Amino acid sequence: MFNFDFKRAEELEVGDWVKYPNLYYNNSRLRSISEVELEYWWFAGLWLGDGWTSGNRVCISFDTKNTSQLDRAKCFAKLWCGESVNIYQRNRKGSIELSFTSKDLVERLISTFNRYAEYKTIPEEVKHSQLEIKEQLLLGYLDSDGCVYKDKRGYISLEYVSVNIDLLEGIQDILFSIGIVSNISKLRDDGIYDIYGKTGFQKKAYHLRVGHEGSVKFAKGLNFDKRSKLQKIDENNIKQTQQMRKAGCFLSKDNKYI
Repeated sequence: MFNFDFKRAEELEVGDWVKYPNLYYNNSRLRSISEVELEYWWFAGLWLGDGWTSGNRVCISFDTKNTSQLDRAKCFAKLWCGESVNIYQRNRKGSIELSFTSKDLVERLISTFNRYAEYKTIPEEVKHSQLEIKEQLLLGYLDSDGCVYKDKRGYISLEYVSVNIDLLEGIQDILFSIGIVSNISKLRDDGIYDIYGKTGFQKKAYHLRVGHEGSVKFAKGLNFDKRSKLQKIDENNIKQTQQMRKAGCFLSKDNKYI
């Protein structure tokens, strides 16, 4: 279907297809991983989206509707710190703020991912990690900064919005590494918002989207985890799609090339 003979960069022409190595591809699974370590990677994804630190305190903000994710975060705090950990919960308008103290967790999160919304990033070693780790990190990020959307035709998509393009590109790298294609676009420019008469400065924001096939593949890989936002997908009522001619960005059959 495609002729991928080698060409020098200066010989490329409009209409040529480019085959690029999927640098982080790794479908190997861990022989064993502790429950607390697996839950850490989900929590890390959650923190990447809606978390911050204050001294030795780890803080996460939840939508009031996301009670299953809130309960899972509480369970993680007890796994990490012990049953006697003091977990603080504060209700705010439309959200719930959860926090607990753990110096070693704060240090691990910051040393791995940096801090603050604009500067969080995913390091190379995480992109090269095993499948279970990457799946849980992606799931945690979906449970915080992402949403599951189903349109009127029945097509499902995973959607993310962030002011941090570097972080979204890191998430995209991990999605590619597990065989899932996504696209990133600019959602808005810097500017002034006006919501019901309240104004302020809004930063440039970006949008990452996973299409129907990739969204279903991701959900199946995690067995439609009912503790997460994947619970919005009815695994018994998924729209079937026809095999289409390859176009745009896609992965080779062995997932080793983009």
